Amino acid sequence: MATLADLAEEPAVQLEVRGPPVPIIERYYTKHYAVDVNGHAREDFCVLQHSNRVCVVCLAPSHVLLSEGEILSVDYQIGKVDRRKNQVSGKRKRGGQKLTPRSPLCLITLKDGKQFILYSCVKAFLLETNENLITNPNLLLSKPLGEGYIAIVMSKLEDADKVCSQLLSEEQYKDALRDSTTGTKLQMKK
Repeated sequence: MATLADLAEEPAVQLEVRGPPVPIIERYYTKHYAVDVNGHAREDFCVLQHSNRVCVVCLAPSHVLLSEGEILSVDYQIGKVDRRKNQVSGKRKRGGQKLTPRSPLCLITLKDGKQFILYSCVKAFLLETNENLITNPNLLLSKPLGEGYIAIVMSKLEDADKVCSQLLSEEQYKDALRDSTTGTKLQMKK
């Protein structure tokens, strides 16, 4: 049996730190991209897909809105549909509004009067809109892949793999950005 004196002579355990901690988005989500959504140049979106098939819809770093100026308002009522009145319930999140890749999620109005419609980019059900954007719309600009997310959506179990396979991977997105400066156009996969 080891005595207290024996334990004191043991060398201290050295922990090796291998760089900064990996951000949560990098660790738990896969990034997918939709570029030039609905034919609008530089209206690009990022869809963060979790392994549980929940997706977070965000602005991509190349979205034109990020360079346009200050946001006056975010309105989740598009025509007759109010995305804020979405009601989901239960473990399987039943009752969410059905979305297609072309479904509008919200209307953004800038201080200069310009307006942008932000789209879902994926076939899914709406789980939640970002209520923080109503009171602090510039979160879209300052933290687009975090607190400034647009909405949280979830695809059907049988569609989960198909949904994001129609979007661009991070590498394809970077290639698309490079190609857009040379005049080549790369959009969502068919």
